[in-house]
Amino acid sequence: MQSERSEEALISKSLFMPLQDRNIALSIIMYDTKIQKEPNAKKIFRDFKIPFQTLSSFRTKNVIDILVREKPDAVLMIVDIGPIPRAFVIACQRLKIPFIVTAVDVQSKIASVEQNATKLLKLVFSRISRLPNMAKMYLYYFRTKIGVNPTLIMNVPDMSLEFLRDITDPIAGQSSEYILTATPSDAVFLRRNCLQTRLIKAVGNPLFDSSILKDFESTKPAEVKAEVQNIFGIPTSKKIVIVLSGAQLEHGLWTEEQKLTFYNQMFESFEEFRSKIFVVIKLHPAESNIFSKIWKDKYDDYIKISRFDLGKLIWASDIVITWFSRAMIDVLIARKPLILVDFFGDRKRFNLLNETENIIEQNISINVFKKDDLKKTLSNIIEDESFRRQIIQIEDNFYSKNLFLMDGKSSERIAETVRTIIDRRRISKK
Repeated sequence: MQSERSEEALISKSLFMPLQDRNIALSIIMYDTKIQKEPNAKKIFRDFKIPFQTLSSFRTKNVIDILVREKPDAVLMIVDIGPIPRAFVIACQRLKIPFIVTAVDVQSKIASVEQNATKLLKLVFSRISRLPNMAKMYLYYFRTKIGVNPTLIMNVPDMSLEFLRDITDPIAGQSSEYILTATPSDAVFLRRNCLQTRLIKAVGNPLFDSSILKDFESTKPAEVKAEVQNIFGIPTSKKIVIVLSGAQLEHGLWTEEQKLTFYNQMFESFEEFRSKIFVVIKLHPAESNIFSKIWKDKYDDYIKISRFDLGKLIWASDIVITWFSRAMIDVLIARKPLILVDFFGDRKRFNLLNETENIIEQNISINVFKKDDLKKTLSNIIEDESFRRQIIQIEDNFYSKNLFLMDGKSSERIAETVRTIIDRRRISKK
């Protein structure tokens, strides 16, 4: 299994025992830069005795050689877009090893090659410091590609076209033999657009198995709220508003001026409710802290945090405000009023995750586009209990129809599917 971030480390933890129960050994390969930047991932692997290696531990820079050495019965990935995942896809196809992608990020619409190429260029220019690491990752890709088809090295135009086509894959999961999605709507979308895939199956997302669901199913939400209130000194008389910040600036989606405007307008919207709310801003793990540029003395009773259990924050909250984020699912699972803020019309400009788009399109989140809209929405939720109950009922209906596979059993379904795929491969080889 190839892993990228500590989020994937949590998924690996969720899958480890279900796979082991089915006599499947799990071995992790991680990017060197990620294991350095995410000490939490290394801790998870060591605490649960999950064997892991980094790419640099292999002398070869060709994924085919890695797979020949490791002899896996299947390769399970969290993502199949990007140079390293694509190299594994190519190598698996060459060696006829089942390639399975799970918890895949399914986009709500297919972007054109031009849109993807433009996005790639923006990312490159916004992350100049990362170019050396990007070059190393693409080296794996090129060497693996040439290992599969040595004649490509003699034909630069064909090699360039192959490269462009691979790095601008319009659909997550398109290149995978087996796709295990989080929701039925994801599966429907991919069945319509991924014609070469053998299996597309909705199984839920194992990330939620080890975060919110199992951690809190035996804990009363009131106890979680009391714990958070005590940690941050939040008066019991105030409603807790959680702002889930994003890394739009770091990902080249916003300018710094947009980021500042976003928070200034949001803080202004909070002003008239200061006696009734306590605001906690949860920074994104990849986010640089620019708050020193917009922070004012009058905001001192708001707090901003980088590292804290997201599940506890959400369960302790009375209102959650966010930009486009997978954390919207966490909020709906906890049945908390969810406000989506889109001051710059980003929904029309960017390609969103399918699961996020469904929440917005069906108005499960309260979508606000102006500062005054946010003030009005906050007032309704804070002052009108019947309005709040109506929101929770809408979320409950959406969960039962769309998110019912987020039930704490996703890892079991994935492990069982992997076992079946491996068994069928062994039978076919006899």
